[in-house]
Amino acid sequence: MAEELDPNNLIDMDSLMMLKELLGEKFVELIETYLRDSAARIEKLKVALEAGDIETAKHEVHGLKGSSRNIGINSLADTCDILEKQTHAGTVTNEEQQLAAIEQNFAAVAVKLKTFIE
Repeated sequence: MAEELDPNNLIDMDSLMMLKELLGEKFVELIETYLRDSAARIEKLKVALEAGDIETAKHEVHGLKGSSRNIGINSLADTCDILEKQTHAGTVTNEEQQLAAIEQNFAAVAVKLKTFIE
């Protein structure tokens, strides 16, 4: 069973607020792009894992981890890091549970991030 996510610990709000201050009007575009691109990466990751395509999975999970870390979504980046390390080793275990954790974490983050663009 998946661990319950604490919505207050999903995002490094200091990092996110610093980005908001730095980017001004472009902040909304950043959040929209992150949400759209991350959803696409998760879908590609799912397809790759189902097909046993470790190279594509490695690429997608690395990109998701990096973009998440860049805007302070450290909980999701940490979840991705586990799967990325396995893809580098060439041995992915519990991929269904790991993907479910990534999807759950992203869904919770997306809800919180959408409050910044509404």
